[in-house]
Amino acid sequence: MFGAIDVGTNSVRLLIAECENNKINYVYKDLKTTRLGEGLQSNVLQEKAIDRTVQALEDFLKILDQFKITKVRAIATSAAREAINGDTLVKKALSRGLKIEIISGEEEAWLSFRGATSAWPGVPHQVVIDIGGGSTEIIYSDKDEIVSTSIKAGAVRCTEDTWTEGQIKKAFQSVIERISSLSERMLIGVGGTITSLASIAQELTTYDYRLIQGFKLKFAKVKSIRNRLAQLPLAKRRQIPGLQPSRADIIVAGTDILLTLMSGLEEEQILVSERDLLDGIILELAEGT
Repeated sequence: MFGAIDVGTNSVRLLIAECENNKINYVYKDLKTTRLGEGLQSNVLQEKAIDRTVQALEDFLKILDQFKITKVRAIATSAAREAINGDTLVKKALSRGLKIEIISGEEEAWLSFRGATSAWPGVPHQVVIDIGGGSTEIIYSDKDEIVSTSIKAGAVRCTEDTWTEGQIKKAFQSVIERISSLSERMLIGVGGTITSLASIAQELTTYDYRLIQGFKLKFAKVKSIRNRLAQLPLAKRRQIPGLQPSRADIIVAGTDILLTLMSGLEEEQILVSERDLLDGIILELAEGT
C-alpha cells in the first residue's frame, strides 16, 4: 500500500491505496479544510493557517502509522509555492516527522492529468480541468504531447479578491482559444469545486466517491446550481445537501471558473473524476517499487 498527501490552498487530503498494473484500489481517504491560503494577498502564509495545516498533517501521520504505510509522498501546491515563507510550512512539518515537497505548477498539472485520465485510458484529446483554491490547472493531450497551463485563479483566491465574472473570463481567454482548436475533446473535471457540484446535483446527504466518479455534469445544471447558491445567505448555503459547509463561502467563485471554461469551449457537459493528483502520486510511487 502507498500513501499520498496533497497540501492545497483550501484543504489537506490523504489517500491510502493499493496499486497493481496501473489499477488503483482505494483503502482510505480523508480531507481536512485548513485554508492554508487564507489571506495570501500579501504572499505570506499566516501563522494560524500553517498551524492548522500542520495539525492536519499530524493527524494524517497517525493514520499512516495505523496502516503501516512506509512509502508516502506529500506535496504542497499553489499557496505554498507562491508564498515567500513556504519553507516555514516545510520545516514545521518536518519537525513533526513529515517531509513535504513544494512542487511546480507543471508537476502539479502532470500528476492531476495522469491521475484523472487513468480512469479513461486511450481517449484522445482529454482536457483535464483542476480547479484548486489558489490556481486552476488545465492539462490536455495534443499530438501525443501533454500541454499544461496554470492560471492563478482558484476558488479561494477569486473569493477573497472578489473577482468579477469579467476578470475570470479574461484570465482564461487565451487557454480557451488554444483548446478550442482541439477536435473531439473530452472534458474531465477534478478538484473540490467540481466534485461538490456533482454531489449537489445528486443531493447526496453522505458523500460517496463511487457516485461521483464518471458523473456527467451538465452545463445547464451547473448554471442552475450556481444561481441558487449565489442567492442564498452563507448560513443557508451551508445547509445545501451535497455541499461541505466549509466550502460554502468559495463554491460560487469556483463554479464561475467552471462555467467560464465550459461556456468558452462550448461544452455541454464535463465528466467528473474522483481520481486526481493523489492518484497520480500513487501511480508514480508504485512505479518506483
